[in-house]
Amino acid sequence: MKKIGIWMVMMGLHAIDMIFAKKPRNIFSRQHGGGSLMVWGPICFNEQISLTFFSGRQKSENYQETFANHILHFGEILSGTDWTFRHDKVSVHAFKSKSQWLRSYMVSVLNWPVLSPDFHPIENVWDILTSSVYQNGKLHFSAEKLRVAIEDA
Repeated sequence: MKKIGIWMVMMGLHAIDMIFAKKPRNIFSRQHGGGSLMVWGPICFNEQISLTFFSGRQKSENYQETFANHILHFGEILSGTDWTFRHDKVSVHAFKSKSQWLRSYMVSVLNWPVLSPDFHPIENVWDILTSSVYQNGKLHFSAEKLRVAIEDA
């Protein structure tokens, strides 16, 4: 039986205008609408897996809960216990006890160079999704409208 790989990345999409005044100390930020939306998107070579949406910022505790509730579930459905996980090493994924915590779930983790998005296949997925969501300069003025645009893409 072939081992499968699951890549998972958390992506945040939001629209922010930066307004710069003539004097450097006068910099304003205006956020459009209802904040940001975090999207987890697993990809696998032979299955379509649904996106998972979150509001607000994710912390390591949320990441662990999400991993246990979503990623483990996807892995088990796709390949039982014979699968490999690849994460993108963003700060929320870098909690101190990560290696031990992943081993406690018997998760095989693919070693991957830090900051190498060119080799991360989901970066291409995010690029296609982002291009579609913001096609022709479209802005989304609430997290809910952004979510609908992502789901439609």
